[in-house]
Amino acid sequence: MRLSIAAAATLLVAACATAMKPTTPEIAARQELMRSNKAALIELGKITSGEAPWSAEAAQRSATTIMNNAAAIPALTGKGTGPESGRTRARPAIWNDFDGFERAAWNVEDLAQSIVTLARAGDEASVRARVTRLEKDCDACHMRFMFPEFPR
Repeated sequence: MRLSIAAAATLLVAACATAMKPTTPEIAARQELMRSNKAALIELGKITSGEAPWSAEAAQRSATTIMNNAAAIPALTGKGTGPESGRTRARPAIWNDFDGFERAAWNVEDLAQSIVTLARAGDEASVRARVTRLEKDCDACHMRFMFPEFPR
């Protein structure tokens, strides 16, 4: 009985170690960047849906966060930063079509820059339209390049 308990304990420790494998600094930075984008997009959504009062400054701040993060995404997604290197929701499609992934990041960066410019000009209606487009583009990128949950 002791041998089977010891064997089970060894297997459990090995399984936990595999599930909790450490991530590279790039994966950790990328995950933090995406959490930051999520918070900024939620703030933009509240501003543009009327849930929060219109604030050009808040729209600029959130869009600037997304713009800067989108510019950083490709550098944090180099070879060796996929599931083989740590716990990540990144799909292999990123590395199979890195040009497409990079274009998607640049598109988000450009959209966010346009939101910054429009918010600075006080063009609330155009900001609302661009945020809707940004949300759709973010969703499309996530559908293509990100698992909805961490793979097991």
